[in-house]
Amino acid sequence: MKRMIIISAAFILFASGPLFALEFIVGAKAGYYVWQPYLEDIQGFEDVDRGDGVLYGPIVSLLVTENLSFSVAALTGKQSKHWSEDYGVQSTGTVTYVSRGANYLDVSRTDIDTALSYRLTERLKIIAGYKYQYVKTTVKETARQDDIASTDYQFKYNVSVTETPAHGPAIGFGYSLPLSNIFFITANLTGLYMWSKLEFDEMNLETTYPGGTTIMNFSDISFDSEQIGFNLEPSLGVRVQENLIFTLGFRFQWIRIKFTEDVVLDGMDLLESEEWMDDYIYGAFVGIMLVF
Repeated sequence: MKRMIIISAAFILFASGPLFALEFIVGAKAGYYVWQPYLEDIQGFEDVDRGDGVLYGPIVSLLVTENLSFSVAALTGKQSKHWSEDYGVQSTGTVTYVSRGANYLDVSRTDIDTALSYRLTERLKIIAGYKYQYVKTTVKETARQDDIASTDYQFKYNVSVTETPAHGPAIGFGYSLPLSNIFFITANLTGLYMWSKLEFDEMNLETTYPGGTTIMNFSDISFDSEQIGFNLEPSLGVRVQENLIFTLGFRFQWIRIKFTEDVVLDGMDLLESEEWMDDYIYGAFVGIMLVF
């Protein structure tokens, strides 16, 4: 499931009667998204920057009755950020040194949204669904510190591979407004609650200095967490033919994450439980759908 592109949707655009008298919809959407990760709030991950990249996936929607529809939507892909930093001259009080480094963030993401929607009025519907989200993150950090008063130095090479699977219910509303026989606008807003984990597949901390090298390694450790937030997705659509629809939209997802236990590795307190962290993903997308 982690690498599969799975049928998708919570895309309940098609609610208003005469314009969207649908039975079955299949399609796809793709967009460019930015991820601002919660990891930067965990000790040892402070230098993690936002990643960006293309996410894409299929859409399927079925009109069960005139007012009731079911849909599934998926987004999958990779996001990344590679950057270098020159920290300049720093001091500990007793030692003054020059520090510089390079960092790498590579992310594999899969989001699957299922939704059952019921039309309350011509333009408004209520949405109840379930969300699955999987994020695998690889972070590589290198840093070198040179004592400006001697030949002493310190070189750090840290690698961590983490997985964050999450799943839980979603509930919200969808709104659709025909602008003409061709154009329409829609907006979906859903609240989310998910159970999740932070799984350390690998965490390797290596420090080299004139006297030798120290290595700390951790693997197969996980910490339980919970997430709350919302997902907002407005879009503009155009029906170019009787059974062909194009959309242009924006997606913003804000999640707050809290661990239900302290994040401790070999006596190192990385994060206390009950401390909320923010996680954002946002971007623009285009979609194409066929109506049957």
